[in-house]
Amino acid sequence: MSQVATSPTPIRWVLALGGLLLALVAAGVSLSSPFASILLCLLLLVVGLPHGALDLELLRSAARDQTRSLFGVTILYLALAVVAFAVWQWSPALALGLFLLIAAAHFSEDWRSFGEPLLGTAMAAAMLSAPALLHRAELSTIFEEVTGSRAGAMLTNFQLMVAPVALLIAVVGIADLVRRRRRSEALVAGMLLAGMVVLPPLAGFALFFCAYHSPLHLREVWESLHLPRARMLGISVAITGLALFGAGVLVAIEWRGSLSSSVIAATFATFAILTVPHMLAPLILRRKDGRDQEAEASSCPAPNICGMASASKP
Repeated sequence: MSQVATSPTPIRWVLALGGLLLALVAAGVSLSSPFASILLCLLLLVVGLPHGALDLELLRSAARDQTRSLFGVTILYLALAVVAFAVWQWSPALALGLFLLIAAAHFSEDWRSFGEPLLGTAMAAAMLSAPALLHRAELSTIFEEVTGSRAGAMLTNFQLMVAPVALLIAVVGIADLVRRRRRSEALVAGMLLAGMVVLPPLAGFALFFCAYHSPLHLREVWESLHLPRARMLGISVAITGLALFGAGVLVAIEWRGSLSSSVIAATFATFAILTVPHMLAPLILRRKDGRDQEAEASSCPAPNICGMASASKP
């Protein structure tokens, strides 16, 4: 949805949370227990959701028709979320697979510092598939809890096939960062990748999502929107609160027989439902604006004058 290559790397957050999680594992603390799983899911929701809370403001500010933009983008956003929810209810396994594909495309935006799109895409794929290498059984269990069926294990098997190739290409990208003397970015990428391999799946994903992805995008959004900070904070808190309420409702809808399993299922469902509009709404609006511009150009007898008039609109 956004360009993040120029944003400073949140190295301190990554090293701090990564060091803490690795220390807990080394001390024998289980990060896969039901209690730990609930805490990690809460961390993912509370820290991860705010980076998408200002999506509507971003879309409104980018829209060409400012008078109708907020209503229109809200309807589009909600419609895409409803479709995602319907797909999740119809086939959780299909919805989870689509979510992982969309997430890989989204997370590849975090690695534009790699230069080559292939390297960034491989890094994103490696982040999502790496847990299957050392935690295949646990990842299968999580996916089965999320989907409510044995189909979740098939996704784990697919990730296990993807992981070696994706990791190899990702390591090449990290080595290239070192060669170009972008050592802090290489250190962060290496730490996150190691965390996804070594840590239990939920803990590794929390490290990436809460310490890197969400702060990176949230900072960029705050810098790109020319709004009072108090207003942005109020919107973020309100939208995040609504999303957390929705996640709570999904715990009841996605009940799996135990609180931890239900919270895990609701957390994945929440992110899957919100990721669809988070990614697709900007693409749809950009295509619409492009068609509008083409229509204006084709209907204008003097394109240069029309272009000047359009540019002068606030």
